[in-house]
Amino acid sequence: MSCDPRPARHPVTGGGVRRFGYVAPTLAATVIAALILHLLVELGSRFDADDPAGALSVLLGAVAVLVTLAPFAVLFALRARRAWLAGMAPDGRPQGPALASGRH
Repeated sequence: MSCDPRPARHPVTGGGVRRFGYVAPTLAATVIAALILHLLVELGSRFDADDPAGALSVLLGAVAVLVTLAPFAVLFALRARRAWLAGMAPDGRPQGPALASGRH
């Protein structure tokens, strides 16, 4: 058992532990987008064209859902994009110990 604080080296590639920092923000953005879609469909199913007050209520509810949740979806999508691009080489190829050395 080692007391070395550095991550263990991969036996084949010789690289350190790879962290996939884009997974959590991508999943969060997907879940929030699905929640937005679910709430808008639910509000749309309650729409009644004969009741103007009810239609206005549905419209205001849809606006509230979008104003509240859309910024978070955009934030998580941008965070996932930034994490994805952090793992790319300047020429656009994926970057990592195995890929940088030419071994796959």
